[in-house]
Amino acid sequence: MKMISLNHSLQPSHAHPVANALLFISVVMLLISLFFLQRSSVALQELKNEQSEYSRAADSNSVRLPLTEKEQAELEAVKAAIDDIVMPWPRLFSALEASRLETINVLSVEPNVRSKSFQITAVTYPVEEILTYITQLKQQDEFTAVSLISTETARMDGQNATQFELLVLW
Repeated sequence: MKMISLNHSLQPSHAHPVANALLFISVVMLLISLFFLQRSSVALQELKNEQSEYSRAADSNSVRLPLTEKEQAELEAVKAAIDDIVMPWPRLFSALEASRLETINVLSVEPNVRSKSFQITAVTYPVEEILTYITQLKQQDEFTAVSLISTETARMDGQNATQFELLVLW
């Protein structure tokens, strides 16, 4: 009879120095990254606190001074200038879009804020469409008047077309 002998003792595995070195370096890099992340979070929180302190200080330090007549007039002039800049452009352009015809190609829209008007330059092949376009513009509530300024013949894609200009008041 043959005997089998079993050895249950643990044998040390072969050491991989490169793998151990890479594991050690990655753990060190992870710790360094966590350290810098924590420092960044603390710095960000300090900046937010400082910003809130400044905003509270600015709100509490604001003082309302009475304005002289000249300063009041200047303030009203500035407000009027701001109102001229912030006009109802979205409403005006949506009204233009609502009046759009497939046969009319709008080339330019030139606003004039002081006179509360804009000039439209457009091209169409059928001349009759100009009157239809003017009628549709006049039906828009945003516009107070629409006038035909000029018409001229133009050559587009080898065909005769009519270029025209309109003055639209709002």
